[in-house]
Amino acid sequence: LSITIVLIDTNHKSFFLHFVELFSRFREQSGRFSENLREDVRGLQSLYEASQLACEGETVLEEATAFSSEHLRARISRMEQRISRQVQHALQ
Repeated sequence: LSITIVLIDTNHKSFFLHFVELFSRFREQSGRFSENLREDVRGLQSLYEASQLACEGETVLEEATAFSSEHLRARISRMEQRISRQVQHALQ
């Protein structure tokens, strides 16, 4: 999972709909985020950083923040030192 966000349109509503669609692709039919993401540290970090663009009430993005931060924190002690520092910085 790698998420790159580039704002090229000032129409926030249109951007938000595409953004939510992007996050929805990583969810299972049950609505939960895919189990496969739990083991992908880089993907979790990208998901966490992208979800930080959430505004209050944007449930999908708030769920992405909770999911990614929970699983990053659970793995931080098992990461290479360099990656661990990057993740800790992102979570601050």
